[in-house]
Amino acid sequence: MASHNLNCSNKTLLLFLTVVFSIATLAKDSVVKEYHQKLDQSTSPEDRAYLFNRLSDLYLDIDMDSARMYADSALLIGTIIRDYRQISDAWVNFGNSYFFLGNKDSARVYYEKSFEAIRMTTELDEIAASLNRLGLIYQAEGYFDQATDYYLKAVRYYEKSQNKKGMANVYNNIGIINHDFYQLESATNYYFKSLKLFRQINEPLGEAQVMNNLGTYYTENHNSDSAFTYIRKAKKIFVSLNSPTNVATCNLNIAILYLSKENTDSAIYYLNKADSLFSIMENISGIASVNFQRGQFYNQTNQPKLAQKELEAALETREKLGNIIGITECLNELANTHDKLGNHQLALEYYKRAQAKADELEREEMQIRFQEMQVRYETEKTEKELILYKKEAAEKRNQNILLIIGIAGFMFISILFFYLFRTKARLLNSQNEYFTQQERLKELEIQKTQAENLLLEEEIKKQKEITRLQDEKYQAELEHKNRELLTSAMHIVNKNKILASMKESLDNISQNTKPEFSKYLRDIVADIENNIHLDSDWDQFKMHFDAVNTNFFEKLEIDFPKLSKSDMKVCAYLKINLSTKEIAQIMNVSPAAVHKRFYRLRLKMELEPNTNLTKFFMSY
Repeated sequence: MASHNLNCSNKTLLLFLTVVFSIATLAKDSVVKEYHQKLDQSTSPEDRAYLFNRLSDLYLDIDMDSARMYADSALLIGTIIRDYRQISDAWVNFGNSYFFLGNKDSARVYYEKSFEAIRMTTELDEIAASLNRLGLIYQAEGYFDQATDYYLKAVRYYEKSQNKKGMANVYNNIGIINHDFYQLESATNYYFKSLKLFRQINEPLGEAQVMNNLGTYYTENHNSDSAFTYIRKAKKIFVSLNSPTNVATCNLNIAILYLSKENTDSAIYYLNKADSLFSIMENISGIASVNFQRGQFYNQTNQPKLAQKELEAALETREKLGNIIGITECLNELANTHDKLGNHQLALEYYKRAQAKADELEREEMQIRFQEMQVRYETEKTEKELILYKKEAAEKRNQNILLIIGIAGFMFISILFFYLFRTKARLLNSQNEYFTQQERLKELEIQKTQAENLLLEEEIKKQKEITRLQDEKYQAELEHKNRELLTSAMHIVNKNKILASMKESLDNISQNTKPEFSKYLRDIVADIENNIHLDSDWDQFKMHFDAVNTNFFEKLEIDFPKLSKSDMKVCAYLKINLSTKEIAQIMNVSPAAVHKRFYRLRLKMELEPNTNLTKFFMSY
């Protein structure tokens, strides 16, 4: 039963995501067309190199060959005019095109070329971003000490430019490496430093990514309450930002949480949701993670043959990606699987392979290197702060000396002016002119401030008008969706009315006709009865309903776990303000049966007997 409900939910989710991705694709096509028009009109080589790079970036999600072609054009123009920023961006696009296909070796080569180009500029943020990118590729290849070294270098550049978003991203990446190597205190320190910066700059995507990482940390430390809190908060943000890959990762982490609590139905439900999203995005790394978790689940529930199939699929993908930690996990779990199957010799071979991969990691030695690099980074930072403090102290001391000399000089000049009245008079005149100039400057400053305030007021008015238009657009869209929803519901009501009327007429005819025709009439009545109960109408209605009332059913499952699928249908009909008679016609039952259903709903939801369910769900 649980499996059937899960499949229906996944179909609805797939339909919804297909609509979202179609809209996103149309938007991207519009931008591509705009860049092509600008390219046709541009004669500046600098602008053309920039536009070729932007087109390459956009085509990474559409056509890898075209992406490389545009990057090659940007690289050629950038090399001719010696624009190292555009050269660097072109190499990045080449690297990304290979990284997305799982070819990390080629990606790393192009990222290194990008870094060599951007070093020729003075753009600190871009240099830091290039170092961070190198850290990511080395981390993906399993070279964690080199990755950490690049991350720490990137932090130094971001600190120089005071780029909080850049620092937050790198802190999160360093936290992940420390997390992988069980440096848990250090990992949480970096996670919370990253989270604090993302919140300061109001960057919800970064904030959600860090909260998701904290959720996995608390899962591993058996603090399921904190884990659920962070992961669900992260998922809510990802859903609002239309970030399906990140939503899939959250679903996977929730599934792992349920597995740790031995809640198998919920675990499989969220594993399947994660699998659907990863498949849509063609994220092979995510699919491999789902396969691995399914394998663990089947081993826990003593289904080793099913576990073997899932784990072998995960191992094959992770070997292609070169994920050493993931490969080691798969080998260990496959050894456990074959041990359960009685294949003890094969189990031993998997254990040996797992040990060999673990040796490649040199975990203890890497942990020491991580600590050394981080200590070196903190030491260098402290030394710089000490040098800066000494410099400031010396400057302050020099200022004090100059102040003393100035006071002495002022006293000398005052005595001199006492004897030189005429000179003093000229000085007073000069001071009067100075004060006049200062007053004039103040007037100009006031005028400037008033002009700026007027501009600010105009900007605020424009922003309010934009907000008003956006609100009107949203209300129009919402009204349109509500009309579709009510149309869908009334279609079901009218269809069931017609079918019920036909059934009643055929029943009357059957009673007054010859026995040899009664059988055929009864068959037709049975077909009509089956058609009234078909679930296809509900699926169509639910698709429109989900588009208007996002997460309604998921919230019902969490708040009122005792509700059945049939109960949730009634809740949806009440949400759109259908009458008792209309609900009875949709469900092909009597109004009295619907009233009984309302009574049971109040009991399951622990509501007061006199609670108006329609008002309750319309405001839910």
